[in-house]
Amino acid sequence: MRLLSSLRLLGERKRLQAEQTLVVANEHAATAVAKRDEARALREASKQLIEEAVVVNEHGLTRAQLFSRLRTLAVARAHVLESDHRAGVLDTEAEQSAALESQCRKQSGEYRRKGKKITEWGHRQTRLVALKSVRREERDIQEEYACRRR
Repeated sequence: MRLLSSLRLLGERKRLQAEQTLVVANEHAATAVAKRDEARALREASKQLIEEAVVVNEHGLTRAQLFSRLRTLAVARAHVLESDHRAGVLDTEAEQSAALESQCRKQSGEYRRKGKKITEWGHRQTRLVALKSVRREERDIQEEYACRRR
């Protein structure tokens, strides 16, 4: 009987592991979506910044004004490069989170299958023990009846 209760507890533990792993998978999925969104927002902001910082031909600019505009453009381009790099890093992290999500979902399925097998085996063992008990009782009754007739 201890074995049967241990099997029941083990099956329950595997079911709980499956649920916990599924929760972790959902967290990784949410993280991946958030990082992809952040990367897209960074790319859009940098694209808008570079479009606004484009130098147009303006006549009558002094040398200082021209260099000021060029400096502003250089700073904007550097910011765009940095933003693109950060967006690339975020995309990589999003891919890693998606891979972890996939791995956690697979592990959750394995835990669920193991728990189901253990539970089914425990039920089968319970039925076998009950059947053996019934057969033993029937055999005892038949032996007792056979002994009384003599």
